[in-house]
Amino acid sequence: MCTSSTIDHITNLACQGTVVAVNTDLNSISDYELLLVTSEGLMVLPESSSDDYNHQYPAGTVVLRGHYFDKIAESRRNYKYKLLDVKIALIPKRAVIYVCVEHQETTFRHQKVYMLDYKDHEDILMCIID
Repeated sequence: MCTSSTIDHITNLACQGTVVAVNTDLNSISDYELLLVTSEGLMVLPESSSDDYNHQYPAGTVVLRGHYFDKIAESRRNYKYKLLDVKIALIPKRAVIYVCVEHQETTFRHQKVYMLDYKDHEDILMCIID
């Protein structure tokens, strides 16, 4: 399980333009989503707020703001994701489990996609299991 200081270290690396993995189901050991951070790092909600996915958070919650990715293809070497930039998500600090340092983009089926290396996928799963 991640300690408070580990979570602080991970989330301090998350700034605008960073891709992070978030554990969207804190009871699951295999579910994660990728999020493109659009806020300038962590922010404290001044009042109760909800995001475009109808997740509600009380005032004082520390969150990142961003857009989710949707997985569109998978191979033995990597996973391909497209950005879902229509809806804005708020992610609580404790849900961030990994910062994707290598940011690879390419074109797949005439659309811009983000590629996650299989090794990064395995590292993310290890963070969830820890």
